[in-house]
Amino acid sequence: MNHAARRQKGSRGERELAKLLNEKFDLGACRSLVQTREGGEDINLNSIGICIEVKRQEALAVNTWWKQISNAAAKASLMPVLAYRQNRKGWKFVLPATLLSLEVKGKIEVDEDVFFMFLENWISTAQWLTSSHRIRILESQS
Repeated sequence: MNHAARRQKGSRGERELAKLLNEKFDLGACRSLVQTREGGEDINLNSIGICIEVKRQEALAVNTWWKQISNAAAKASLMPVLAYRQNRKGWKFVLPATLLSLEVKGKIEVDEDVFFMFLENWISTAQWLTSSHRIRILESQS
């Protein structure tokens, strides 16, 4: 697949996930159009303290992608989320392990249903507003 086709596939994945998030949660999720030139997240959910990196690729590089979004999230004091999907498969989401109250650096991977349950809880409990939670997330990425 050439570079332009890969970029188009990535853009379609970003639009697909933003639409899914908006249908389920009406968050106003949209693609971040400055990401290409400035780096950062693909989908901006700053209003709830989250930034999402989206990948639509067959060859997985989860550790590399996680490092990319973790760095971008730390700069913006947001929680990183990696979302990826291969052809004919569902979305997978990677979150900081600190969300499980684990005092370890690392990540956890969940499927679409679990992520949506997490996100619903995250929004309803306003957990994302607590500065101590943000600090724990940022410390875990260091």
